[in-house]
Amino acid sequence: VDSFEDKTAPFSEPRAIWANGALSAAFSFTGTGGSDGAFDWVVPSGVTILLDTSGAVSISGGDIGVDMMTPFVASKTQTIVAGKVDVRHLVVQSDAVIKVQGVNPVRIQASGNVVIEGLIDLSGFDRPDVATLNTGNQPEVGSAGTAGGGTGGTASFLTTTSTPQGGNGFGPFTQANFGGKGGESGFGLSGLIDRRPGGGGGGVLGPDSMSTDDNLGVTFGMIAQTGFNGGGSATGAISKQKPPMGGNVGNSPFIDNTSDNDFFGTRFDQGQNKIIIGELPSPWAGGGGGAGGDAVKDNVFPHSSWTASTDEKGAGGAGGAGSLRLLCLGTVTIRDDGKILAKGGEGGAGENTINTNHLGGGSGGGSGGHVIIEAGSAMIFDNVFKRCINARGGQGGKGASGVGSINAGGAGGPGIIQIHVLDPATDIQFVNSIPEGDTLDEVTWPDAITLVPSFGARSRAITKWIPVGQASIEPDGIADQVTFLFDGTDTTTGSVLDGDDDDQQDDLAPIAGPTTVVAGPALPNISVDGRTLTLDATPLANTFNDVYLRNPKLLRDSLLLLSEVGAPANNRRFNVASASYDLANMELSLEVDGAPAQSLLTFAPAGGVEYSLIPVSLSASTIGGAKGFYPDSVDIQVRFQSAGVGADGLPDLGTAGFQDWTPDIGLINAKGAGAVEFIRFEVLFDLDALGAGLSATSPRPLLDFARVAWRF
Repeated sequence: VDSFEDKTAPFSEPRAIWANGALSAAFSFTGTGGSDGAFDWVVPSGVTILLDTSGAVSISGGDIGVDMMTPFVASKTQTIVAGKVDVRHLVVQSDAVIKVQGVNPVRIQASGNVVIEGLIDLSGFDRPDVATLNTGNQPEVGSAGTAGGGTGGTASFLTTTSTPQGGNGFGPFTQANFGGKGGESGFGLSGLIDRRPGGGGGGVLGPDSMSTDDNLGVTFGMIAQTGFNGGGSATGAISKQKPPMGGNVGNSPFIDNTSDNDFFGTRFDQGQNKIIIGELPSPWAGGGGGAGGDAVKDNVFPHSSWTASTDEKGAGGAGGAGSLRLLCLGTVTIRDDGKILAKGGEGGAGENTINTNHLGGGSGGGSGGHVIIEAGSAMIFDNVFKRCINARGGQGGKGASGVGSINAGGAGGPGIIQIHVLDPATDIQFVNSIPEGDTLDEVTWPDAITLVPSFGARSRAITKWIPVGQASIEPDGIADQVTFLFDGTDTTTGSVLDGDDDDQQDDLAPIAGPTTVVAGPALPNISVDGRTLTLDATPLANTFNDVYLRNPKLLRDSLLLLSEVGAPANNRRFNVASASYDLANMELSLEVDGAPAQSLLTFAPAGGVEYSLIPVSLSASTIGGAKGFYPDSVDIQVRFQSAGVGADGLPDLGTAGFQDWTPDIGLINAKGAGAVEFIRFEVLFDLDALGAGLSATSPRPLLDFARVAWRF
């Protein structure tokens, strides 16, 4: 059925799922609420939790109630494996910290709400300055990334001779050489300037940003920097040119030369009314910084009489920040001092000879990380500080005169921050205004991107345009009226009807019956095998419902209701699998589903049997529920749109046949003979029709089928 979907249609909700012969609400949230469905993880004030994603971590939880009003008492434990957290509520209290380390990204699923008053920190690790002397036989290892972030490059990695260049940093998820590049070693015999090497390049994740500064006035880390060149009179160990070259920045994951898709997921561009699919195939992480080059005091390279004390070592690169994907069915609130930090690690300075002259090459900073927050209800910033979600790059290591000077390391570039809500205008909320103003740009650094969530209360699907194919043209060439038939929804709202509030989709009025079933060959009768009911079709002829005689296939999946005569509440429902019409004898035969479905003969009440044939335009239910089960908590809405035909043969919204989206198909029928040449429909699913909020067990609505019939 997915061949009917218009995958280019733009809308802000997640796309409903066309699969397995049905259309269902999109709901990729797989959290369960924890080990018992009500595991609330509260990190108390003053407590630091080390969340190592490389293995298993045990956490303590309790039950603070659905409304989060019950005082927390640690009463149960749960194990987190490989950074995958599954809880109901998550609360990080003031002065509490969740510090992340390890090789795997963090994925938190909360079936309730999330409140952050403390700190979630997945920043890359800083690289300390080189603090030893005469240790050329000991490499300067780069610092680790976190939560999938890349490790910094290793400096002075050769232990028996001079090293020509600092090692390249790693990209996310241990991609070798994808981080910042190592600075070139320098050699020369005279003063210090004659052998100063190049610094390491910064790691990369997101595009360079024009943002100004964070809440502390820090301005670096928004542009990935190459390492700074070495001394002007020094010679590069590889290039043999002056000066030794600083390392290039790391590899960007974005390679299509288009800047508007630099993210993971789906973005609805309201201004251009189009959907943009992100270039990242999955959540990403920051790259590590490149290592600084070594300073070699000789007029040749490598050093002609190398020892562990002849070369001044560069610093190893800094670690890249990690990946956090926070998926919450309820609200995500960052309050007061609450922060999420995914900053790149800061580079280190190279080996000194006198005081802090930083003769060895400084290393590159790690890039910022990838922060993804998906809120099913709302994203709330309550009395927060400026840039409370911070994914800047790390500063490069110092050179001859400090940061940004000869042989210094380059700063890492910014990360990416994504906020996924159904409607950014209403679902991103500010409480207790911050001085800088209530905008997302003021509370995120770099500026966050707003995207379509992968789950939520609502999801939508739109069919392709369906051509009428000049069905309105009579044999004499004159246009006649094409009437579209669709029933079972409210013509004001488009909602599937459940007027008696019995949690079942309402039946339509029968087009035949109720009529008592008799023994054959009289009509209506049931076949010997109990699979076919044959009825007299004369009452349908020459009526509006003769469309079902012209095309009996329209009765497929209609409802054949057998009831006890005089006691209609005693009934059984059968699905019509196929239908055929015998024009000569004016007989309509309805074949119901075969085994294992029950035969018609299994319904044999003492009072006798009567049948009713009920057409079905759509069949609504819930995943895992009984057919037709349609509780008040869900809603399915159907709307229609029509168009005339343009000179190019494609739908033209500027013609008389255009009808904008409407739940009333009668408005399309009123367009007149020959006006409508194309029609399509859309379906909106709502898992939270009562506004009570979502849970991990919220019923998910689906359509087994939907049919728009034409009469012409």
